[in-house]
Amino acid sequence: MNLELNHPDESVFDENKISHISIIGSCIPRDVFEICKDADGYIKDSENLYVVDRFVQSIGLISAVSPCLDKTIAQTLIKESHESDASGFYKRNFMLDVTKTWSDYLNEVKSEWLIIDVSTARFRIIEFENSYITESLEVCITSKLDKISDDSLLYKLKQSEKVDALDFDCEFLKTQYFKYFDKLLSMYPQEKIIVLGVRHGFSFIDDELLKVSLLDYNVECRQKRENKIIDFAYSCAKEYMPNAHFIDALPIEVCDVRHKWGMLGLHFIADTYLYYFRCIDFIVHCSLDKFQEKDYISKMQFDFTKKIFSKFSLFVNKIVEKDRNKLRMDKGVLPGSYEKNGVKLVIMDDYSYSVSGTSTDDTVFYLFSSQKNPMGEWTSVKEKTESGVYKFLTGTKNIGEDFFVQLVLANNPNDRKWVKSYGWAAKFILDKSYEYQLVRMVIKKDTQVDASGKLFLEKLE
Repeated sequence: MNLELNHPDESVFDENKISHISIIGSCIPRDVFEICKDADGYIKDSENLYVVDRFVQSIGLISAVSPCLDKTIAQTLIKESHESDASGFYKRNFMLDVTKTWSDYLNEVKSEWLIIDVSTARFRIIEFENSYITESLEVCITSKLDKISDDSLLYKLKQSEKVDALDFDCEFLKTQYFKYFDKLLSMYPQEKIIVLGVRHGFSFIDDELLKVSLLDYNVECRQKRENKIIDFAYSCAKEYMPNAHFIDALPIEVCDVRHKWGMLGLHFIADTYLYYFRCIDFIVHCSLDKFQEKDYISKMQFDFTKKIFSKFSLFVNKIVEKDRNKLRMDKGVLPGSYEKNGVKLVIMDDYSYSVSGTSTDDTVFYLFSSQKNPMGEWTSVKEKTESGVYKFLTGTKNIGEDFFVQLVLANNPNDRKWVKSYGWAAKFILDKSYEYQLVRMVIKKDTQVDASGKLFLEKLE
């Protein structure tokens, strides 16, 4: 079988087949079928069409299997939610969460496949009237109300205690997750369930490489915490539904700053959604055993990881996760040629570079280096720099106020040290240790540059 990227063996696909699917989880499975499709509804390099029959979003796993509210209380909450300017979609999901009828809604139409992800396990839940309700859905409703009365049930719900999933012990969580999966299995056999593995990404980039955003330190910590609970729920799914189809997350998750639903840690670049689709399309239309399926998904994961890393080599963090152990890539900056705002940057194998052109706007290139030259994206790479005297070598000619290379050292966004180099090297003293590092080249608007150099950070004493 041909397992090349984007070129599955057409002989194992049913031509022009329309597949009916239902989805429960986050927006990610839905976006797999929305972000990459063309005007005719097809996704690149696929002749297969998909129809989404039912979509349930944002209901937390614990809330989904918690006891039903009193009927009168539930009806009052739903009635009050109608006053909100929230979309009908969110009002419906709020209603399904409050009444615990999400499974009935899914069961109204029997699709061929059920596609899920368990990232909704990360949501905080609200203790309310001997039950639980997902906080994110409550916020969607109450944040769109012009005014919320102090004596309304929605106000009482908003003021009720919120509980973080990680505040529960593992055995309780596993019991609740198993109940949730058992509910799914009452509707679909394991062989007809596809589970997407997802994790928060920490690199925010646009496809044109025009903007790179660094996460606020507190947001990064929260998302790492949420990844722990998502990983645990995903492992529970594998344990309880061993015969379902699992598509693991990519080891490099890059988020899109221009995503149609906004900039969030689970809103990815198009290549990530295309990876999920390739795997789903293969599972749905190829009748192969689990070993062949696993081999194909592993191949897709490798190819798309390589593709994403190559595409964003100057920007994507050089630490990848594999089996939850942190491993360093052999190369942090891949050799190549990069252009932005009229400026061309060329990176060589030995981390020397040349840059030329006239910038049409303020331009920043983020430069990473290898393990021998410990520089990295400080929001993701913890490469410790001890106190002492250092030399920051840039080896750059024709440098000045309008064109310079900068080393940024930090332990958090509010504790940074900036080292700016205007020549061959900058010598500086650190009076304390730093964990995060970033190197960037800054070229001001209308600046003509013709320079070359080589990056290196060396401890002198």
